[in-house]
Amino acid sequence: YDPIESNNHDSDSVDVLPICDLITKVSVSENPVNKDDLVDWTIVVSNDGPDDAADVILSLSDLESLDLIVLNASDDSFDLEDYEWIIGNLDSGDNVSLIITTKVNKSDDTITVTANVETSTLESDYENNIDNESVLINPICDLIIDIEASNETVSYGALVDWTIVVSNDGPDDASNVSVSLSDLESLGLIVLNSSDDSFDLDNYEWLIGDLGSGDSVSLNISTKANRSNENVTVLADVETSTYESDKENNHDNDTLEILPICDISVTKIADKNPVYIDDVVNWIINVTNNGPDKASEVIVNGSFPESLEFIIYELTKGELESITDDDGNVVELIWNVGDLESNESALLVISSKALEEGEVVNSVSANSSTTDMNQSNNFDSAIIDVISNESGEDNPDNPEVPENPENPDSPDNPENDSYEDYYDEFPWDDYFPDDLFKNNDDKALDRNSDSKSDGNHIKSPKKQIDISKKKTGNPFALVILSMLALFSLATRKN
Repeated sequence: YDPIESNNHDSDSVDVLPICDLITKVSVSENPVNKDDLVDWTIVVSNDGPDDAADVILSLSDLESLDLIVLNASDDSFDLEDYEWIIGNLDSGDNVSLIITTKVNKSDDTITVTANVETSTLESDYENNIDNESVLINPICDLIIDIEASNETVSYGALVDWTIVVSNDGPDDASNVSVSLSDLESLGLIVLNSSDDSFDLDNYEWLIGDLGSGDSVSLNISTKANRSNENVTVLADVETSTYESDKENNHDNDTLEILPICDISVTKIADKNPVYIDDVVNWIINVTNNGPDKASEVIVNGSFPESLEFIIYELTKGELESITDDDGNVVELIWNVGDLESNESALLVISSKALEEGEVVNSVSANSSTTDMNQSNNFDSAIIDVISNESGEDNPDNPEVPENPENPDSPDNPENDSYEDYYDEFPWDDYFPDDLFKNNDDKALDRNSDSKSDGNHIKSPKKQIDISKKKTGNPFALVILSMLALFSLATRKN
């Protein structure tokens, strides 16, 4: 029997603290990345414990020291300066996430971002409170290429050096660097040699390999211009397997102007030989541009022999000027032909009177402002023998030259009224058939205009004559003219 049962019972209490298990996970949006790339860092914190977690705080590495510029965060509770995320309470089984957007501010490195979560609640496992993620940042370079020709303007056959300089202006080394050029052969450039054996002469590629930061290399290529009258542009491109901050300067070009060339040839013949004193002798001058390009500002000139007296002339192109001495005698003739297209010819016939006995050498030269690749045919001479007429008989083939009553020794005086009669009687058709006297409208031109003189310069009564046979596609116009001249010569000699 227990008389006092009240003390048969007793109890005590203990506070059982809540327990949680916080887990942190860090992930990155891209890997590897380049300098100046935008990278998102995602941090997820979850509570895998049976109880709620209180006063949860997550702290990150010093992102600025890692050369990561923080742009924004998905949660305003993230402190952008201290890199702390105040989460607060996190119920059992719940999770929260944060996205931080950063900009990469370095290159050629690996950076690691660490996240650590803490709570005032007891945790069953502290090992998973910390996590990190690493990202590889590629090296970065900035290749710059420059190409320059040794000359801006050259002629056909000239040697031209092309200098290519490649430099790396980036912070890191560049790998697998190569340069490709335009197809030089298709541009009319013959490659003679290069300063570096690594340049492929067939494919026009230069294999450089690695190029350190701040370094530069150069290549010199010697070429020969194999075209004319053309602008040649050579392109140069540089490539690398290393990431580049600026690819705009990976391309460059330079343009070379190759001047036109021509081959001017001139011939001069006399329509008779020998010639009697006081006979009229005609000089046929033909100037031709054998191409391949247009000849500009063609001029044919030559001294006029003192033993001849200038009478009249006819031409198919340009203007004829004469220079006289103090006595009014023609001493030099300048034929301003103008431009001649490739394979175009112009003809000039000069009528003169033989004044004295002896050998007469009548020379002529032609030139152009366009480069003439063959100057051996720019000169020609015609030689005649002037003899006395022992028989005293007139040459039946020789037209009569009218005399000027005021000055019998100057039958070429344009003030002489009988000059037009002689002009009409001159055998122009021997040298200029009627169907060659055409203008651009294919109409016959009037040959009966007055000759005019302005002192030392005699202007042609025929202002401008085009050889329409040539323009309509007849390649034998020049041959026909030459045959006509020779036929006339043979006829007069007979």
